[in-house]
Amino acid sequence: MPRRTRLAPLGIAVATVAFALLGSACNGSEPPASAPSPEPAPTDARPDLDPVDEAPTTDLATAGDPQVLGPATRPTGVAPGGTTVSLPSPPGNGPSRVRDIDFAGFTFPSSACAGVISDPPVQGYELVDGTVRSGTPTDGRSYGVRLAASRSFGDVNGDQVEDVTLILECDRGNRPIPVGWVYTVTDGVVQALARISLDPDTLPLRWVLDAELDSLRIEGSTVLSTWDIYLDGDAICCPTSAATVVWHWESDALIADAPVLTASTARG
Repeated sequence: MPRRTRLAPLGIAVATVAFALLGSACNGSEPPASAPSPEPAPTDARPDLDPVDEAPTTDLATAGDPQVLGPATRPTGVAPGGTTVSLPSPPGNGPSRVRDIDFAGFTFPSSACAGVISDPPVQGYELVDGTVRSGTPTDGRSYGVRLAASRSFGDVNGDQVEDVTLILECDRGNRPIPVGWVYTVTDGVVQALARISLDPDTLPLRWVLDAELDSLRIEGSTVLSTWDIYLDGDAICCPTSAATVVWHWESDALIADAPVLTASTARG
């Protein structure tokens, strides 16, 4: 009997609460508000952004090494100016045409101006809008390189791949010296095919001081170059003679035919 006496009040209390809740539901009352959910912890997630065309860059290996470029995005059939070139990628995924390379934004190896600039940058000549310059003429370490506008296209070595002639005007602090190159693309790799230079000592003239490249172009499967020939006593404005030299591909190299000499028509 004592155990029943103690449980009676508890049963009455439970019944009272149940009736109260049932009455609240019938009257349309709102249940007690639950505790607010905690704020979500901040994260580093960012919303998706619209795709933006990134400005591709190039990378340069050490002097003389070929440069690998990624898929070309330039219009075909043109040789544009500007500073944008393709991103580096493994050979085989690069451009297939030399016309698709923006040489005005290209990085030429340190050897590009060898014989003219004695202290070239290790990273090469990184052209922007066709030119690069460093230092001042008074510091003894200045240099400048500019890509000439003239160029021509053709298959020089007979591999059924188009090549291009380029002239770099290399400046060591006084006046630019033109240096000729033939570039090509092989399996997506942009590389020099040949440098065009003329040793003044090979000319059948006496008192030759210098032979300076004047023009360079591809004609058929040959490369045609013209030169200003400076003799002893000539002013910079007025070389005495000119020479035309035709180059043809033989044994994996460009071989020069005998120069044809004429009187110079250069003017200061």
